[in-house]
Amino acid sequence: TTGITSGSAYTIFVVARDAANNAQATPRAISFTASSVDTTPPSYLTDYPKVDSITDTSARVLVQLSEAGNFFFMVKARGATPAPTPAEVRTGGAGVTSGSGG
Repeated sequence: TTGITSGSAYTIFVVARDAANNAQATPRAISFTASSVDTTPPSYLTDYPKVDSITDTSARVLVQLSEAGNFFFMVKARGATPAPTPAEVRTGGAGVTSGSGG
């Protein structure tokens, strides 16, 4: 849902109805307080990210994050400059190949 304010207390009321149009007689009330907006990016767990299953034409990227999220990668030839920006990695930029997961 949208339109709530961080740090404010709310009660949400929920009613279910089935395909035959039978609705619950009493709404279920659930109280909650909107949490603060997450402004901290995830971090990598120890020993991640890493690459394994390396062959002559492929490699597997392994990532474990400190919270639920997605990751993006870009493959460039070793020594290629300049290093990509985070935005270029997210969009695929001018690497040999790129991708995402999570």
